[in-house]
Amino acid sequence: MCPLFSLEGLTQDTWSIDIMHTWHLGPMQQFISLAIHSFIASGVFSPRAANMEAADVRELALLAIKAELFQFYRQLRRDDPAWKEKGSEVWNLTLGMLGSADSLQLSAKAAESHGLLRFVLWMLHKYKSDFASQPPALARKLALLTAAGEAAVAMDEVLQQENRQFKRLDCQTLLQQYLRFLSLYLKAGGVWRPKCHLLVHMVQRALDRGNPRLYSTYRDETLNGVIAKIARSAHRRTWSNVIHFKCNILHEKNLKAYLETQGQ
Repeated sequence: MCPLFSLEGLTQDTWSIDIMHTWHLGPMQQFISLAIHSFIASGVFSPRAANMEAADVRELALLAIKAELFQFYRQLRRDDPAWKEKGSEVWNLTLGMLGSADSLQLSAKAAESHGLLRFVLWMLHKYKSDFASQPPALARKLALLTAAGEAAVAMDEVLQQENRQFKRLDCQTLLQQYLRFLSLYLKAGGVWRPKCHLLVHMVQRALDRGNPRLYSTYRDETLNGVIAKIARSAHRRTWSNVIHFKCNILHEKNLKAYLETQGQ
C-alpha cells in the first residue's frame, strides 16, 4: 500500500485518472500501431518489384503510407480551421516509431495521436475495397480495425465537449463506445494492458469528476518539457541552481500574466 494513503482524507477515490496517459498514450496508440502494421502486411502499399528483401518492402510500404499521411494533414489544414490552429502533426513516420507487431509501442506525443487516429480511420475507409480483397483472416482483421477506429473517434467526439459536467447519457455513451472499441481491438489482435482496464474506471468517475479532458495533465507535461530544456542549457557546476533560478522566473511571469487577465 502506498504510504500516501496513510494521510487523513486521502483515498483511492480522491485520485483522478488522467486521460492523457490512460487513453492517448495507451490503447489509442496501440490501436494506431496495430493498424499501420496491418496496412504494411496487407501488401496494398508494397512495391510490385520482385526479388526484394522483406525489410526493404516494409520500408517502401511505409514510405507510401507516410505520403498518404502528409496528404491527409494537408486536407485537414485546408478543411478544419481548428486543426490548422491547434493540430499537432508528426513530422516523420518510421518503423521504429511503430514498435514491433508484438509490443505495439507507438512512439509519438499524446497530442499527435489524435491526428494519427483520424488518419488511420481515413485510410481504412479509403482503401476499404482493397483491404476487403485480402486473404480472409487479414480482411477480417482490417474490418475489425475499421469498426474499432469508428468507436474510438466517437469516444473522442464525446470527450471534445466543452462542458465540464458530464451527463449520465454522456458517460453511458462514452463507456459503450470504449467497450465496443476494446472488444473489436482485442479481436483484431490487440495487446491487453492494465491501461485498458483503468480507462473503464476513468469513465465511471466522469459522472462525478466531469469531463476527463478538462483535468488532464497536458499542461503539466508541457512544463516538464520546459524544465528539460532549461536543464539541457545549464552547466553541470551550477545545474541545480540554474534550474531553480530560471523556474522561479518562469513562475513569476506566469503569475503576473494570470493576475493581469483577472484584472488585479
